[in-house]
Amino acid sequence: MSNLVLDFLMNAAAHEAGIVPLEKTHHDFNRILTSLPPEEARAMKRKFRKLWRKVAKAKPTKNSRLKRITTGLGNTNPTRSQKNNRKHAVYMHLWLEAVMPLHKKIENGDT
Repeated sequence: MSNLVLDFLMNAAAHEAGIVPLEKTHHDFNRILTSLPPEEARAMKRKFRKLWRKVAKAKPTKNSRLKRITTGLGNTNPTRSQKNNRKHAVYMHLWLEAVMPLHKKIENGDT
């Protein structure tokens, strides 16, 4: 399957989740959000935070202290790198939970 199709599936999963499409996690999404109406941007931010909290609580690991430091879990003012790590965690969650099952269905011919 081509990367274009996988990118489309990822964008569709982000759209379905109600967040800004996550093509590259190091991009600044505030630029995208400023182009939207304020109420829509606020809703997308809230949905991202809700999804982030879900991801953060879902998989406690043996390195939970490291996870807390790298993502700023519990920090109300995260650094830029912590925000990027949060975006990456949400991206991976969407990839594993939404895109990969669809990809497997398409590859197997189950539609």
